[in-house]
Amino acid sequence: MEEGAEVLGRVHIGEGTIIKSGASIRGPAYIGRNCIIGSNTFIGPYTSIEDNTKILGGEISSSLILDDCYIELHEDDKIIDSIIGRGTKITRRIHKRRGFKLIIGETSTVEV
Repeated sequence: MEEGAEVLGRVHIGEGTIIKSGASIRGPAYIGRNCIIGSNTFIGPYTSIEDNTKILGGEISSSLILDDCYIELHEDDKIIDSIIGRGTKITRRIHKRRGFKLIIGETSTVEV
């Protein structure tokens, strides 16, 4: 975990995971092994992020993100109450402030 990252409450952070400066994680939360949580990223309570997942920007709360996902959001974007399947890639093309509730199967690619 880099200096400047904030972790509050019960949070499990797996081996090899990098939490960048400016990231914030509020427990209860689970972050698996070999993940990257980028700057300007908020991981909210009741969120589980499985192994080898990269999350850059935005907010994720009350969600399950399975292994090997890549999520890149704008700072104001939110994913809530969602299940994201293994190997899914979610990117943000045009910035419009909004939140998303998603249930996405394995190896999907979603551009919002």
